[in-house]
Amino acid sequence: MDKIENLQKYFQEFGCVVEDNGVLDKCIELCNLYNVDEEKLVEMWLGYSTSVFNEVDITLDRLIKLEHELLKKENKSNNVNRNGEFLNTRSIITDPLKQIISESDNILEMYGCDGVKTPTTIVGKRLRSPEELSENQDGKIRAADAHFSPVSYVTKPDTPFRYPVNVDTGKVLLFFGKEISSWNREFDYDVEITQLGEGVPPNIMYMFELLHSQGSMLSSVCCDVGERLCNIWAKLENVDIRYTKDVMFQSQTNFRTWGRILCDAHTKSDITSYMLEGCKWSYHDNKTSVVSLNLSGVKQYSLYPGQIVAVEGTNPTRNVLNAKRFFTKGYASKPEPPRLTKSFNIMIAVGPFTPSDNLCYQPLFDIMERVAKEQPHVLILIGPFVEYSHPEVKSTSIKETFQEHFERLIAKVMQYVLGKLVKVIMVPSYRDVHHSPVFPTPEFFINKDKIPLSGENLYMMPDPCMLDIEGLIIGITSVDSIKHIAKEEISNLPTTDRLIRIADHILSQRCFYPSYPPTVNLDTKLWKKYAFFDLQPHILILPSDMRYFCGVINDCLVINPERSIKYTYARLCIRPNEQWNPHNVSCEIGKI
Repeated sequence: MDKIENLQKYFQEFGCVVEDNGVLDKCIELCNLYNVDEEKLVEMWLGYSTSVFNEVDITLDRLIKLEHELLKKENKSNNVNRNGEFLNTRSIITDPLKQIISESDNILEMYGCDGVKTPTTIVGKRLRSPEELSENQDGKIRAADAHFSPVSYVTKPDTPFRYPVNVDTGKVLLFFGKEISSWNREFDYDVEITQLGEGVPPNIMYMFELLHSQGSMLSSVCCDVGERLCNIWAKLENVDIRYTKDVMFQSQTNFRTWGRILCDAHTKSDITSYMLEGCKWSYHDNKTSVVSLNLSGVKQYSLYPGQIVAVEGTNPTRNVLNAKRFFTKGYASKPEPPRLTKSFNIMIAVGPFTPSDNLCYQPLFDIMERVAKEQPHVLILIGPFVEYSHPEVKSTSIKETFQEHFERLIAKVMQYVLGKLVKVIMVPSYRDVHHSPVFPTPEFFINKDKIPLSGENLYMMPDPCMLDIEGLIIGITSVDSIKHIAKEEISNLPTTDRLIRIADHILSQRCFYPSYPPTVNLDTKLWKKYAFFDLQPHILILPSDMRYFCGVINDCLVINPERSIKYTYARLCIRPNEQWNPHNVSCEIGKI
């Protein structure tokens, strides 16, 4: 696959269709000039375009801006300051002066004075008036409302912050199911919300597992899932064939076994690099058996590292398993129909909720304005809320603790639903800087005395979690399992919808995060206990950086509402019915 095909593939995965060959040629030029691969360039474009243009559509002019504002600066920084060989002359002259002024500030502040005001050359530009903005909606920036700002050590300029205007406000990106005349609440319905099953308890110890116990738990999970797959396969096909858990079983005739897919990380695109790890422990070296996979005889497959599969094939030499067929459809049992007496609406928004250049949370508050207007019965907010990789979080310029910053933010959010029958569900992320950096993740701790009405309509849930809303089972996680699997998956099924196919892996493995080795801070003990589900949800919410989607898999409605920094969100209308039918649900993914 050449570079242009790689670029088209990566752009398409993030919902960006490139038809201009000049843009692709420019991308190839940038890759060669700045020594970045195609995937890295697309990821850089995604982050740059969503924060600057509020969309991912790419043009030649925008690509040139990316080069001047990002690539050239990074390249100059790497070349000039790598060894500290020389500094800017002006900085050498002005640094001692800044140090003197800073020392004067510190001394005067000890005695209660305000200190010396450091001269600045920042000049705020005049903002356009609201009338001027409404007359010219093509403008790309507008002044942000003074909703929320962090308590910071850094003095901010008097000029209000500007953020991009969402020119596609109200645009419907995708609609699924029955038509709906209005999303506004038509009647009150006090739905009951409970957590299904046991979630990650607060204050739990994590990352204290030994390697031996970690391997034992992985092998135990492999045995449980693999045996279930073989049992389902045997019921579907009543054939006389031998089943064994020994992946190195020597046989010239077909037999069936199970195990976990492994891959050489350096050659994941080469189908000859895939292996099958069994769950039978060797008595000699205390390790599981591993056998190479020959995939040349398999007509259809979709595999990724960590996937547990049942496989049929031959192994005449004990060293290579010649696979003929794979079986992966190990779905959980389906739930009972919901006990709904009326229709009710759900709104879903996923973090990050603020752009990378500020902590004003304007996308979040725009969502809350819509919530206050439409008054859905349930609002689901999925983290991260205070992402650890945010530049202002990393700069340590925030004067308050991250927990205090988070609690102020939630208090502001809950003011929008004050006096309204809107129940707010919050799911954390391991990327939240004020919370436990581990997956599975316990629920947020928050002082509800700081929340309006003590947060009586606020529900804190762990990640992942299964919710029971009047018998409607909703599975939620904040981890981007879709993206992580997509990076590692190999498949010879080009006609299928790739995102739906990857979501099907999560349902068929009955696990919110089936990929292994993980790219998250995974605690194996917690993962084994809390990341699997025995009951299939009616609705599964899988947030991802990948393109939004909504589809039905095994009678489960699967949704990716994308991220709020892209100004996207999802809303659902669930209708009562004697039998569960996902096509009876109205789902809309659109711009805020």
